Amino acid sequence: MTLTTNILKNPSPLIWYINSALILGLVVYLIFHHTSEQKNDIAYIDNVITFSKFNYSIELQKENEKIIKGQKFLVDSLVMVLRDEQSEGKTNEALQRQFMSENNRLKEMGEYFSKDTGKKVWDRLNVYVKEYGEKNHYQIILGTQGSGNIMFAEKSLDITEPFLKYANSRYEGE
Repeated sequence: MTLTTNILKNPSPLIWYINSALILGLVVYLIFHHTSEQKNDIAYIDNVITFSKFNYSIELQKENEKIIKGQKFLVDSLVMVLRDEQSEGKTNEALQRQFMSENNRLKEMGEYFSKDTGKKVWDRLNVYVKEYGEKNHYQIILGTQGSGNIMFAEKSLDITEPFLKYANSRYEGE
């Protein structure tokens, strides 16, 4: 009988301990090595903050406010004329129809600009999110709105501020 055959048939406890320690050491090394080099590949962005602080969104809202402000001035002027006429006991149906029409137009403009601005901003932000995710090796970037999409996440997964800096610099052409 050879020595190898004898060890396999009657292994000493020392060999079992050595093998167990080596296997345990290898497992511990692999776990620590894997976790120490692993970056979070999942992150989230606060959509509300991102939308409100994105320079393109701010610019579009200012442009829209100028247009809406002009329409609001027209509606307010019509209200004043209607009040003056009512205080004198007059009723001008044509003026009332014009007021209703201009007031409806004001509401429609607000709704349109809200939808249009939102679409334009999110179309651009989605491109930037994709670029940012690929550049920083994220597998998933989630968006939160404060309405329960993500019920809890560690603050370390929140990349809103660094992403916002990236998006604004991309928008500004830097």
